[in-house]
Formats: sequence, structure tokens, C-alpha cells
Amino acid sequence: MTVKRAFLFAAATFAASAPLQAADVDELNCQIEGMSDTELVGVVDHVVEQGDPGDSRAAPLVRTLADCVRRHGWSAEQGELATMFTLSIAGQSGTSEILTASNIDVSKIEDAVLGDAVFLDAIRSRDMSDAVIESMVDRHLSAIEEAVSGQSNPGQFYELIGQYMMFRAMAEVAAEQFAES
Repeated sequence: MTVKRAFLFAAATFAASAPLQAADVDELNCQIEGMSDTELVGVVDHVVEQGDPGDSRAAPLVRTLADCVRRHGWSAEQGELATMFTLSIAGQSGTSEILTASNIDVSKIEDAVLGDAVFLDAIRSRDMSDAVIESMVDRHLSAIEEAVSGQSNPGQFYELIGQYMMFRAMAEVAAEQFAES
């Protein structure tokens, strides 16, 4: 499976769980569709490593955003939400790949995130502060600990799991807000 197909699969799997119309899904995938596999890998690495916005690996996001705005007539808000969705899918894909390779079942974590109205409301209001993340982790510590059970050094995965949870919630909220815009 190519990188682009893997991304589109992740976005489609995500979209199947979200209340989106087919047109919304196609539009949200616009930036992913506009990148080569090499560019997508660079974007994933950039996001997972929390790279600087000026990093050349982020350049395809700017290029594809301009093309998608032109093609779909997006407002500035829709462009921002679509980019947030693309970045979130990239981060979710990258962190999921690392966690899955370490035999950590991300579905156990995902259920906790998507059922956390307090956390999703914070993301909707764009509050991604340390306090919000710490509060979310405290509420779901048992799910996180269950996901890493059996690991020889479970502590090494906590930050990555937190990132996965954040990316998953951000993708959910970006898609929801895009559909409403």
C-alpha cells in the first residue's frame, strides 16, 4: 500500500465514524490527494517530530492549501480546518504506526478520546494547553495503562499516546467544524 493510499484509508476510516457528507470527505482529502508519497512522509515526520512551521517538510501543506482553496472555493476558515484535519491525520497516522509496531492497541485509547466531551469541547475552542492534556490523561489513565500493559518500559509510550489522542481528537473536531462551515 502506498503512503497516499494509507493516508486516504486512515481518513476514510475516520470519516466513516464522523457525521460527514461524501462531498466533505472528498474536500477534506484534497490536500492529501495533492501530495506525493514522499511529501506525505515528510509531513508525517514533520508533525510527529513537532517541527518548526518554516520546516521545508511543511511546504506541501501550503502549496496544496492554495490549490484546494482555488479548486473548492474555501473560505479562510475552511482552509484552516482542512489543514488542521490533514495535519491531524498525518500525526495520527505517524503515531499510530509507531504504537502499533510496538504492539499497543490504539483502539483502546481511541474509544476513551472520542467519548470525552470535555476534551473534545476544549479542542473545539482551540484550547490545547498542557492543563487540558493533563486533565484528559488523568481521566483516561486506566485506558492508557491498559494499552501499554505488557510493555517492558511502558513510560516511554505515554507522550506518544498523548499525541495520538490529541491528533485523533483534532481530526474529529476539524472534520465536524468543516462540515458545519
